[in-house]
Amino acid sequence: MKNGHILFVDNVESFLRERSEFLEAAGYKVLKATSLEEAVNFFEEARVHLAILDIRIEDDVDDYDTSGIELANNERYKAIPKIMLTGFPTYEAVRNTLSSRVGEKSAAVAFLSKSEGPEIMVQAVKEAFAQHVRINWDLVIKWIEGSPIDFPYCVTHIEPELEKTLLPDRIDEFEDLFRKLFFEYEQITISQLIWSKEGRICLEVFAFSGEKEEQMIVTCGRVNDLEAEEVNFNKHTPKGYPGFSQPIVKETFRYAAIARAISKQEIDLIMSFAFFFREMSEKQIRDALENLYQSTMASWHLQDLTSEGIESLAQTYRNRMNIVEDHYPLEGLKAYMEMLTEEAQSKRLMEDIFIQDSTITFKFPNGQSITLPDPFTRLYEDASFPKPEIMYGTTLGGLSANSILVDRECQTWPTDFSRIGTGLILKDYI
Repeated sequence: MKNGHILFVDNVESFLRERSEFLEAAGYKVLKATSLEEAVNFFEEARVHLAILDIRIEDDVDDYDTSGIELANNERYKAIPKIMLTGFPTYEAVRNTLSSRVGEKSAAVAFLSKSEGPEIMVQAVKEAFAQHVRINWDLVIKWIEGSPIDFPYCVTHIEPELEKTLLPDRIDEFEDLFRKLFFEYEQITISQLIWSKEGRICLEVFAFSGEKEEQMIVTCGRVNDLEAEEVNFNKHTPKGYPGFSQPIVKETFRYAAIARAISKQEIDLIMSFAFFFREMSEKQIRDALENLYQSTMASWHLQDLTSEGIESLAQTYRNRMNIVEDHYPLEGLKAYMEMLTEEAQSKRLMEDIFIQDSTITFKFPNGQSITLPDPFTRLYEDASFPKPEIMYGTTLGGLSANSILVDRECQTWPTDFSRIGTGLILKDYI
């Protein structure tokens, strides 16, 4: 198998060195730390599959030292399974202390006494990898020939500011994520990048196990972003929604992935609506849009549907733009308009933009100009807008041509669920 990476933390260097030799002989890579600070640095910077933590990391003779327990209970490191280690006869009591749970994971997966031999430790590590780390080292991962997409590409899109020195370990961790996600499969083929935005990517993956083949949509990103997305999806998705099967959700320390199998009898060619729009006939495009809005999205929009208690259109716009102050500061508005003007001028889109007497004027390079009501002024004139005849319901928060998938039968699937919530249904039509 490939090397499993173990973080071993113990302040007794001789014990740490001796036991690490047995683990390394068993095929594991051991990161050795003799202090709490070193342990935290390894957690934050290195690739760690499993941690072995001494209960008293800071002081073996201090009966009140529970630094190892505190580290094990740290919510930030909940995705990494931990084996607790102690040389004291009270370790049964410590076992009870660590039976508490961190989120949905036990703070520790095993407990060992230092008096137990190295063979017992190696066996406990082997069982922890099999039962809790669960990485499919034998999974065959293939990419479509000629595709520019690979694991380095994915990592740099999720973490565009990542230091180059950290990239190799992050790539390995991202590959670990897929080996966890497809633990029950023999081979996967990553066929295309569906979309990439805001530190998240979405991939089409074909997964094989024996004679079984599944077509999956896999969304990847940072752990917190994906956890929030899955909570929203579970909260707002219509009951019995036929689009996808039950998702598979896995995470490493930094990354998480959600795999959803497309609910369809036969594997079929799917493509983004952007590609579909360019390549297909007018009738096929109309059929796809009809399926999208009258079938696929209807089950979402009809949830919590209401037109009661709708505020003015101006208030709706303010909410959409997250303007919570009574009035937008004039100085901020001027600075913002100057920035927009400079940007438009640099691209030769505008010659000038200026506001005067509650109007905004756009002057174009060809000498023409147009004057319109100043939207910032109108944003606070609630009475000037009639009560809108608009509907609220469950919305995806805006669809894009790349995030909607279409097959040759004009069936449709949305794939971006990061902004699900109750809001203006019109958002999904813009």
